Amino acid sequence: MWALPRLAWAEFWKGFRWNVGTPAARDFLWLFLFFALSSFLVFLGWSARQGIWERFEQVLLGALPNSGPPIRVSYHIDRPEKITAQLVDSFKRDFPKLSIVPMRDFDGQSGTIVFPGLAIEDEPIDQSAALTPRPTTPVRDVAKEADTNLSWGKSRDGSDVAFRAYALPLDAPIWRWVTDRYRTRSAALDEPGPMVVAASRTLFSQHFRYDRYRSAVVNNQRIPCVLRSGLPDRLTSADDLTELKSLVLEVKEGFNRTAFHSFQVIWVDSFPMSEQVALILPLPTVEILMAAEERQTLDLHLESHGKSSRRVQKIWLPDIDNDPSGVTEFRRMAACLGAIPAADSSAKLACGVVFGSDTRQANSGDVMPPPDARIIPRLEESSFELAITASKTWPLRENDILHCARRAGLGEALGPAALRGGPLKLEWTEPPTPIVEWRDLSRVSVPCEVLIAEDKISGKLNENCKTSQNPNLGTAWLPGYRDAMIYVPASGPALDDVVQRLLAWTPGERPRPVFRLDPAYESALVRFGVLSTLIDLISTPLAIGLALLYLALASVILVTAFQHRRAQYGLLAMNGVLPAQILYVVCIQITLGYVIGSAVGYLGFAIAIWGVNDWLVGSEIIAKAAAIIGLDIPRFLSPLSALEILSIAGLMTFASLAIGSIILRLQGITGAKAPIELIKS
Repeated sequence: MWALPRLAWAEFWKGFRWNVGTPAARDFLWLFLFFALSSFLVFLGWSARQGIWERFEQVLLGALPNSGPPIRVSYHIDRPEKITAQLVDSFKRDFPKLSIVPMRDFDGQSGTIVFPGLAIEDEPIDQSAALTPRPTTPVRDVAKEADTNLSWGKSRDGSDVAFRAYALPLDAPIWRWVTDRYRTRSAALDEPGPMVVAASRTLFSQHFRYDRYRSAVVNNQRIPCVLRSGLPDRLTSADDLTELKSLVLEVKEGFNRTAFHSFQVIWVDSFPMSEQVALILPLPTVEILMAAEERQTLDLHLESHGKSSRRVQKIWLPDIDNDPSGVTEFRRMAACLGAIPAADSSAKLACGVVFGSDTRQANSGDVMPPPDARIIPRLEESSFELAITASKTWPLRENDILHCARRAGLGEALGPAALRGGPLKLEWTEPPTPIVEWRDLSRVSVPCEVLIAEDKISGKLNENCKTSQNPNLGTAWLPGYRDAMIYVPASGPALDDVVQRLLAWTPGERPRPVFRLDPAYESALVRFGVLSTLIDLISTPLAIGLALLYLALASVILVTAFQHRRAQYGLLAMNGVLPAQILYVVCIQITLGYVIGSAVGYLGFAIAIWGVNDWLVGSEIIAKAAAIIGLDIPRFLSPLSALEILSIAGLMTFASLAIGSIILRLQGITGAKAPIELIKS
């Protein structure tokens, strides 16, 4: 039973010995080397084809690792309502295998989210000098001011990139990529209405002017002192922004009512998108702000993350005539909050900015503003109490007070539980803000009484105002989305077919197209189509040519090996070995040659892809691509899966065995009628 396998094994390994007697004995060594080289080339070619295809998707279309190609679309001109939540729901029904990610864009100069120092602000008019003649000043060069005085401008080499920010849902692939790639899954992202942003380190290091930004924040008296004093005086290096842990942004907390808040920053090299983006914001946070901005009777405190909350009108330390303990700490807390002595309005703010008086000079002829219009809190002193009072327009925030209390040494006296009782007394604003929750795309849960006419249009599902489960809450509907990203599964249909289906999609009673391609994406898609077509056209004849070359070379080597052993096969036949058994011996030797050769070939392939990946990761062009287009490719050529290896090895082994059996038949070895025919020849 084992005689023939042992014979095949001994004959095969004879060619690997140092002294083999005759050069013909090394036939199986050359066969092994041929199989090793051919396996290496096939493994490398297959991996390169897959890798190049994926790299095209990532470089040209912004595909993320382990994700299919995205399709960037904008709303069609025939849809003035843009991409509404109803259309998104219809899309999910009609395209269940695709995922859609709506986006809201911001320029940072106006709207729901404003980046301080990004727009030119007019200088205040000096009313006291309104009647005094003054020399004519030259016309302002707005373009020059924008380049020199704003917090965002041209880079050192003169390149100019506009500030662009997008708000995306937290389950969007880009947000998942940010948290997975940089391992910075902040607990703040798990809160409703998270106050977190992701920022492009590359764009900020080139175009962000921290000194202008800080000046715009520090000199704005509407910004709480806690936020102003939290910014470092200067950055150690303009290229290293990691020490800047947060950014102060201006947001709309109500109709014609703005506020400033600190957002935690997650720094990324760059975003893998078709354009250069400076900031990515959480869509729930932005849409909660939009709901408050568009409804006059809805007030919001962003720091409460949609919960009902109040701010502090007054905080005081009573009975200091009997117990003076805590006076020093209270003064330090007042300084941290930026409160100025009520008796001296010309004093400097604790955060280092000279305070301009709330009241204007009597001789200016201007009307005195009402007391509640003042911005800066006051430190009021008497013989029996110390008090920090704020105007009704600009009350204090609870988290700011807790922060300053801890810094002043009042952490135990003014902890979260002690705000409702203890040595310090608090006066809260009334009434508290209502509950505001982000429900879904373009939908925010708000009190029914703040709903506007647009929220009550038929088909907008506000029946929850009538239910007993929660009769006081309804749905505030927001405007449609201008842009969206649609992600195709990695093993999904052809990209061109999906694009054509999307552009032809016309849901609803009135058949109107919904999408058009973003111009920048359409250009990249055309380039991708040209390159992918070239790969398809070239890979087919190349694969056929390589297959024919493999068959030809394998045939030459096997013909030579069998010809050298023709007499030996005749001796085996004389000893009673059947032609089928000779074929069996040959198949064992071919299989041994390919199994061992493919193992060596895969080892060479693994070393090759490791070297290629290591070289590319450290190359200058890849580093530049990561910084500019967010190219995130940990491995350019990937090792093959077990199924791919077995499929390639099985197919090549089968082809070799088929060639071997055909050659044995053509040479008359397995078809000889008598052993003498083999020995004589």
